[in-house]
Amino acid sequence: MDKFEILKSNTIQFTIEMNKMRLSEAVLEYIIKTEIEVEKVEILNVDIDNKERLKNLKQFLDNNKKILKNGLYDYCLEEYREIKDDLKFRDSKDGKLIIEIENWVQHNRESLPQMKPSKIFIGRSFIDPKKLIIGGLLNGQKEMEIIEFFREKNPPVEPEYKFEKE
Repeated sequence: MDKFEILKSNTIQFTIEMNKMRLSEAVLEYIIKTEIEVEKVEILNVDIDNKERLKNLKQFLDNNKKILKNGLYDYCLEEYREIKDDLKFRDSKDGKLIIEIENWVQHNRESLPQMKPSKIFIGRSFIDPKKLIIGGLLNGQKEMEIIEFFREKNPPVEPEYKFEKE
């Protein structure tokens, strides 16, 4: 593994679905095979983004327990719990911060090609997902230029910078 990959390996470099807001497509495919007309059931076609909708989803599942046979009800309950946990996470202080950092990272990765000839990465820390890490291999560019470039993009938290010379 080269120096750049080693530096980058302590950060999350892929989008993680942190916000399950609906039953999965796979579960919906099974529900379609029942007598339930999925496209006509509003709660199956909207994001579960508040406690009222969460309650409505649970009520729908409970009301259709007899139709959701052969373990399908249990799969739906598993996903319901994930949605419930993610809703709780999104509403928490840490959850809001982590989502804000992740959105900032995704948006600002588009600007990384401007950093050439240096190889720069941005991501959240694996160890502490509330920490933003910007780093890479400097190839003739000054560290302060890159720090200023990202500072102007108003990161939601103070980044930890990890640079090395190429």
